[in-house]
Amino acid sequence: MKFLLIRPGDREQIYKFYISSPLSHPPLGLLYVGAALENDGYNVEVLDYYAEDVSKEKLENSLISSDAVGMMVYSNDYKSAINVSKSIKEIDNEIPLIIGGPHCTFVQKKALEDIPLADISVMGEGENVILDIAKYLQGEKKLADINGIYYKENKSIKQGKPLKVIQNLDDIPFPK
Repeated sequence: MKFLLIRPGDREQIYKFYISSPLSHPPLGLLYVGAALENDGYNVEVLDYYAEDVSKEKLENSLISSDAVGMMVYSNDYKSAINVSKSIKEIDNEIPLIIGGPHCTFVQKKALEDIPLADISVMGEGENVILDIAKYLQGEKKLADINGIYYKENKSIKQGKPLKVIQNLDDIPFPK
C-alpha cells in the first residue's frame, strides 16, 4: 500500500510573506508521519508545493500509484488545501483523502467542513493515527474505533474515539 503525503501551498507566497515561517522549512510533521508508515512497511511519496512546482501532470502521476493521500493543513493557508483537494478528486474521486496538521487540531470537526472533499481529519499527532487509518483502508479496523479523528459517513461528520496523546515522543521513528 502506498501513501502520497502532500503539503499544499502557493510557492509564490513563501517568497512574499513566509520566508521565516514554518512554511519555508521542510514539512517535518509529514515527514514523521511518512517515517511511521515506512517503519510499518508502507510505501510513501511526499509532494511539497512550497519546495517545488507541482504540475497537475506530476500530481496525476503520483496519484496513479497511490492508495491514499494525506495532506497537511495550516489555518492561514487552508485555501491551498481546498484547491489541491479539488485537483486530487478531479483525477481520482475515489481515493481516500486524509487531512491533518494545525488546522485540523484547532478546529477539529470544522476542518472537514472547510475542506469538503476530505474524507478523514486527524487531530494532534498523526504518527499512530495514520497506522490505524491504514488498517481501516485494508478492512482491518473501523473508523469509529480510531482515536483522534473525524470522518464522513453518509454525508454527515462523525467522531472516532477520543484523542490519545503520544506519551513518549522518543518512540516515534525519525524521518529518513
